Amino acid sequence: MSDAKLLLTIEAQKKSVFLAAIMNLFIPGSANMWCGQKLFGAIFFIAAMVLSAVLISLKEQESYTFFAIGAAIGGAVVASRYNKNIIMKAVAEDAAKKA
Repeated sequence: MSDAKLLLTIEAQKKSVFLAAIMNLFIPGSANMWCGQKLFGAIFFIAAMVLSAVLISLKEQESYTFFAIGAAIGGAVVASRYNKNIIMKAVAEDAAKKA
């Protein structure tokens, strides 16, 4: 496979880090599900809903803000790890084909 075709293949499979952060900001766990971690995403969503209910009932708006920012950062991290794994897998497959 040519380098250009390999690059196009990788770029087509990569996930947007920005979009993953926005998704996780509004729906915690959605970035995990989008990147293939469905069980972890569902667990994170349920835990986030429970934590949100507790924070809202305690009137801890500042804590909720920090939680939302953390969820957005977590989404970006999940997407960047996914992208790294896609690149490593594609390069390994290409090297195996050339060998």
